[in-house]
Amino acid sequence: MRGGYQGRILEVNLTTGRMQELPITERYAQLHIGGRGLGARLLYEHARPGVDAFDPEQPLILLTGPLTGTFYPTANRLIALGKSPLTQAYGASLAGGFFAAELKFAGYDGLIFKGAAPEPVYLSVHNGKAELLPARHLWGKLVGDTVRALRMEHGDASVRVVACGPGGENRVRYASLMAEDRAAGRTGMGALMGAKGLKAVAVRGTLPIPLHDPQGCMALMAGFQAESRSNRGMQRFITHGTAGNVKKLNIFGILPTRNFQTAVFDGAPRIDGDLLIDDFLVRDTACFTCSINCTKATKVGEGAYAGAHSEGPEYETLYALGSNVGNQDLDSIIAMDRLCDELGLDSMSSGCSIAFAMECFERGLLTERDTGGIPLRFGDHQAIIKLLPMIAYKQGFGALLAEGVKRMSEQIGQGSEAFAIHAKGLELGGYDPRGVQGEGLSMATSERGGCHHWGGYTIFAETTSKTMTPFETKGKAELVKKLRIESSLIDSLTACSFLKPTEAYQLPNMAKALSLATGLDYTEEKLREIGERTMNVERCFNVREGLGRKDDILPKRLLKEALPEGPCQGQTVHLEEMLDDFYRLNGWDPQTTVPTEAKLRALKLDELADDLKRHGKLPC
Repeated sequence: MRGGYQGRILEVNLTTGRMQELPITERYAQLHIGGRGLGARLLYEHARPGVDAFDPEQPLILLTGPLTGTFYPTANRLIALGKSPLTQAYGASLAGGFFAAELKFAGYDGLIFKGAAPEPVYLSVHNGKAELLPARHLWGKLVGDTVRALRMEHGDASVRVVACGPGGENRVRYASLMAEDRAAGRTGMGALMGAKGLKAVAVRGTLPIPLHDPQGCMALMAGFQAESRSNRGMQRFITHGTAGNVKKLNIFGILPTRNFQTAVFDGAPRIDGDLLIDDFLVRDTACFTCSINCTKATKVGEGAYAGAHSEGPEYETLYALGSNVGNQDLDSIIAMDRLCDELGLDSMSSGCSIAFAMECFERGLLTERDTGGIPLRFGDHQAIIKLLPMIAYKQGFGALLAEGVKRMSEQIGQGSEAFAIHAKGLELGGYDPRGVQGEGLSMATSERGGCHHWGGYTIFAETTSKTMTPFETKGKAELVKKLRIESSLIDSLTACSFLKPTEAYQLPNMAKALSLATGLDYTEEKLREIGERTMNVERCFNVREGLGRKDDILPKRLLKEALPEGPCQGQTVHLEEMLDDFYRLNGWDPQTTVPTEAKLRALKLDELADDLKRHGKLPC
């Protein structure tokens, strides 16, 4: 391999203990870059179609990118991929922090885990050497305790750790894979880790990352770092992090409230970033190679939750455990955020599952007999925080909540499916798409489910555009495709999409950085093709699993129930008006959503075209 890559991925069979090193070929680097792009291809190749996500034969993949560990702004993210136990479809999630860079320094671009350990284990990696070690003494520990125990065990405070908490050990379908205090929260990658008997991965490395043009890289990236800090569009983000979105989205009328019954929340000012910074901020913190410091470490000083502290909460947690459950107690959200991280739970799916249960309770579809004597009322933060450990340990009513909204609605029935807020089984991100039509298309068609990031984040474009309004459907298919390509490229670098407005994230500059680091010839045109290739690989994975147009859908509430108040009053999502345009624009069959053979071969995905033919998914 040329620069940017260590050139090898470690495959670990947890059943037998056997390990082997797999090369990253130059062809795959040119076709997929790394991170999300390469991960999608590896997941397609290593996963067995039609087999349950928890089957030991299914892989769990951890991957970095060619700029991870360099000075490129925010090139620090780890991507975890596998078949999602929550959706039984394409699963992937990203986490920031320091683990991904340390894995590169330890000599590997990624890890692939297969099988299941007969007894709990953890993987230790140090400068190109790896060893599976017993982890029975770690099983059952919270995430923070696991990290501290491993650092003491190795006698090195610089050891970086990913781990699953009790939520992952107990196979909560939306359990997070925790990179210390950073969560790969979506789609249940922590549950895959726990199901494999893999408690943690501990890495330490001091190996250099080869670069094609080290001096050129350093000069270019130093300029990007300085510009990202001074960029005008980043200033509020630097000050407030993502928490500053609460008030803004409430003003737009798209802040999901009380299980998406409405999209304006009277308590928004009480959980917004302004109050978080003024009353709770301890310090700003940052991930590796990030000068933005968007994470706001907070602590509660007095009251019932005095002493509670967290690396956040971020906007999505403020929505899921705040407005969407009717909770305006910021002290409690800080405590819940920390509890989710320690238990290894996705705060978004946790909050949405509780919000759905609260509406079921208020409608009389659930009673205290079902909930173990807990009355579920919107705004009751004491009940919410009590439920989180019950979810992680699957105790009592927590066992139902641990299944996620889709499976909960299937068990509860009685028409609850209409207000079970998910897409493909993944609970929605914190934006009511009735007020932003493009976001509705994005969430419905996202391969990993109801995700604001994976499908192409349209909120900023739709609310600031001078050529289109948030309520119209015209042009939204083109917008979603464009933004999905861009987000997949950023994820393939394993960089952070929060810096998208900066110079480093303009495609010509991205191509220049990749070329200097790797020695491969990247151009803006090639990058767009790579982004589109990633979209198609992800779509092919789901097609092979039997998903199609019927699955590119949103809940009945969002399609049929108009928003009752606020700036978007009267709006629903007009999904059908956008779907055909989106499929045709992508070269996908509008009836089946299968990429055409011509599209796959044009994208140099001949092997996938042949494989889909063998599975009877691609017309001959």
